[in-house]
Amino acid sequence: MPDEASELTGLCEREPFDYKEIWNVTPEQAEIVSKWTESYLKKNELDLPFLSSGQVSVQYIGFTTDDDKFIYGNVFPNTHLNNQTHIPITTCMRSKSFWAFKYSVKSMKFISLELNN
Repeated sequence: MPDEASELTGLCEREPFDYKEIWNVTPEQAEIVSKWTESYLKKNELDLPFLSSGQVSVQYIGFTTDDDKFIYGNVFPNTHLNNQTHIPITTCMRSKSFWAFKYSVKSMKFISLELNN
């Protein structure tokens, strides 16, 4: 998916991000980030569906800047599953089921959360 991932930078009302390189996130990295993000949502009492709810899926994109590596998660409802591993889900529908997050690999911290509403 790295070739198609550039479509997700600055999607809708989300903050665009610059990158030098896009890379594939490993299943192990996706699992770690997924657990961390879900924990963050619960801890901060954010009312957003995540993987354990069974309502949404996530596309993970790795990207590199001058000084860090990040994992970008594009969250969307399971009703949009067609070719979700190869085609970016790019919708501007206003719903709490469409959102994104950015995670720093270097600092192992959640950098941002962006909603489509």
